[in-house]
Amino acid sequence: MTATAPSSAHHPSVVPSEVGWQFVPQYYTFVNKEPHRLHCFYNKTSTFTHGTEGEEVKACHGQQ
Repeated sequence: MTATAPSSAHHPSVVPSEVGWQFVPQYYTFVNKEPHRLHCFYNKTSTFTHGTEGEEVKACHGQQ
């Protein structure tokens, strides 16, 4: 006889804000230490903008 997992297996809920709090410090640490690897976070359909608040900036698309 083989054991099978119940069809309604319990999956803990993930709080999006907690994912953000965990991701952001790691992202900026990574980018600071290895800026040449920034492309690892972006693909052909990504959009990246960087600038100072109130400043008009041009968005980068893809892996530019």
